[in-house]
Amino acid sequence: MADARLYYEKKKEIWDKLVSPDSEISAFDSYPDLFVLAACTGFMNDERKPLRGKGDRGETLWDFYTKEQKMAINSIVLVESSDPKLLIDSKKEYLDKKVKIAEEYANGGIEILRNELLDKPGSPLDNLISYMNKVSKLEKKEGYLEELEDEF
Repeated sequence: MADARLYYEKKKEIWDKLVSPDSEISAFDSYPDLFVLAACTGFMNDERKPLRGKGDRGETLWDFYTKEQKMAINSIVLVESSDPKLLIDSKKEYLDKKVKIAEEYANGGIEILRNELLDKPGSPLDNLISYMNKVSKLEKKEGYLEELEDEF
């Protein structure tokens, strides 16, 4: 997946507002940071939305993702597809399926993040901390980790 590109819709500049070093409300250091959180958020909330058209899209390169970020994306892909070939086979058809799953969950998750980080009063960074605390409490209450462990 060395040359793979992961795309995201530039919805109402959500991505640029949350990542841009020129933005006073930036809460993330990189697009892969935001992409992974958006994909995880979409996955946890069962919000998988196809990208529309080829128009105004941003892209991130798989090579710029950290090992931990790749593991998070791969975990989502494996649970969603139940097909380990998507993780280990470099054929284009498997790569395309893997990328599609990640992109669609990130596309669904970014809307949730916009509501949680940008649409609420306060700074996006403070809202991110509050959101992560809320998710952590929900996970403990609803047992997302146990459910994920059961999948393996």
